[in-house]
Amino acid sequence: MNEIEVKILDINKQEIIQTIEKLGGKLLFENKEFNAVFFESPENQVIRIRQEGDEVVICHKNKLNSKTGAKIMEETEIITDNFNTSIKLLQNLGHTLTEGGIRKTRTSYKLNNCKIEFDKMLDKYNFVPEFLEIEGTDENEIYQIAEKLGFNKKQCLNWGANQVIEHYKQ
Repeated sequence: MNEIEVKILDINKQEIIQTIEKLGGKLLFENKEFNAVFFESPENQVIRIRQEGDEVVICHKNKLNSKTGAKIMEETEIITDNFNTSIKLLQNLGHTLTEGGIRKTRTSYKLNNCKIEFDKMLDKYNFVPEFLEIEGTDENEIYQIAEKLGFNKKQCLNWGANQVIEHYKQ
């Protein structure tokens, strides 16, 4: 499955939520905690294990080219139930855990075929202000949703979480 997404910084969460609800968007979950670790991987690829409540997701992402600027990743996931055993499995297969991980809370809405998510970093990255992510299966629809929420295409970034963190370190 392909993951297509953009990130938008410097947001007003309450105004965006009001707009989402006016457009008919539905709350999927609120303030759910995510804990992710990453493994060394070749350029343009990501190997991640993420705890999402009781569920653990092992994920491999391979970056694909975008025609419009959104971030597109070919994504393969396996769901398990044990975070530490999943880490040990990948380490036993020769993968090296990178320094640090990311812990965050997420609030997620569904609007049309897109997920609209508010991410707030915790712990050592708590200096990063809450930001918006719009994810879907069609780049044009993602940009249409962004526009309905009051953002233009230039505000839609194809960044990963590390780029967001680096942006706010400055």
